[in-house]
Amino acid sequence: MLKKILLLMVLFSVTAVFAERTIYITRHGQMGDPEIKAFNGEYALTELGRQQAKQLGKYLKGKKFNGIIYSSPLYRTMQTSEVVAKINNCAVMIDPGLQEYAPVLPELNNGKYGICAEGCSRSEIKKYFPQAKLSARFTYPWRVMNEPEKMRHERSERTLNAILGETTGDILLVGHSATVKSLMFVLSKRSDKPISAIPWNCCLVTVTLDNNNKVTDYAVETDRFLKPEQTTNNFRNSLISK
Repeated sequence: MLKKILLLMVLFSVTAVFAERTIYITRHGQMGDPEIKAFNGEYALTELGRQQAKQLGKYLKGKKFNGIIYSSPLYRTMQTSEVVAKINNCAVMIDPGLQEYAPVLPELNNGKYGICAEGCSRSEIKKYFPQAKLSARFTYPWRVMNEPEKMRHERSERTLNAILGETTGDILLVGHSATVKSLMFVLSKRSDKPISAIPWNCCLVTVTLDNNNKVTDYAVETDRFLKPEQTTNNFRNSLISK
């Protein structure tokens, strides 16, 4: 009996040492023309953007993703997260740490684009995305204005550390071009090689971590579910225009 217990303890220890988890990183789907106001003055997904999100969701379902989706509180990222969550039957957690900073420009200040400086409130998010949950880090107002790159990297690192500390399984992080870049920068510090990818709309960077949250491998899988004609950089189809 004692031998069996010792054997189980050894097996458990070996399993724990080699336990892995996956972080999926993506950007929201294609957003509309900046001249067109959407919810609260924010951009909304185009029809192609919604299709990109569906393709991403189906691809993750094929990979048997059943973790938590963490999303920026901006409308386009919450839309993208909602589409993926419905396909994979998983929860969405809204975290302001994944947001993209808002530039303070004259055309924004005079209302040309109608940008809401404070961002969506708790009640607004619950009204339009009732299934979403708000992380403990959600405070209002949450918008970051004119943030230098170094500070964005630091914010992304704090957010990633917090998310890894409160979860044990696979996760999907839905952000923006700038936050995808920052997350890759932060994760590169945990890796023996730099993590790099073009942050297309609904791109997918797959990062494998060991039980110490060190990067053991990564892959860019965008072209496995998005065709060239579906690969965009917001209202510009940069892949096709090259």
